[in-house]
Amino acid sequence: MIPRILFIDGDIQVLGALRAGLKDLEGEWEMVFAEGTAKAMGWLRDDEFDVCVVDADAPGVNVNSMLSHLAENYPQTVRIVISESDQALQYSRRMKAAHFGIKKPCPRETFVETIRNAHGLHRMLWRETHELTLGDLREIMVDFFTAQILHQKLRYDEVPEKIKPFISRDLLDRIAPPVDAFAPEGLETELTGGRKDANWLSSD
Repeated sequence: MIPRILFIDGDIQVLGALRAGLKDLEGEWEMVFAEGTAKAMGWLRDDEFDVCVVDADAPGVNVNSMLSHLAENYPQTVRIVISESDQALQYSRRMKAAHFGIKKPCPRETFVETIRNAHGLHRMLWRETHELTLGDLREIMVDFFTAQILHQKLRYDEVPEKIKPFISRDLLDRIAPPVDAFAPEGLETELTGGRKDANWLSSD
């Protein structure tokens, strides 16, 4: 099936710029652009989505509530948070609110690749596991988490405990430097920030 991607933002200009920037992918993805939390929840009630992209800087969007709603009611949907704020991304990761985080502005190629990776994770976890042996699934999971660490998108101590014994810690320590520490404990404010430009998706 064609991947179904839901983009959530409270700014119609941002959504318009994003739609224009991804227009050539309409044949590869089925994309829905929801303006605000209410419209996003309406789409989620009526349709299934493989990936949901939430802008943490969006006005009129309660990002924490949106991510919690997705995690509780649509666990099969892989969550991506985008933000100009390092603190917001670190907070969402520390709270396990999102599977992927993207810092804005970002190259279009990076953005598209992340969504493709998210769809791959969705398929692996929810749609194809019944066709895999436990050994196949373990190998896929180990490869996935190893790649995340090597690209400094994940720290070793964030890897699930059942996966850690199968990852070479010594090899990773030699190849990948530690990722920056998380935001300080106690950061509980909404994931919001200033917006610099509606068209944050930069050209390759």
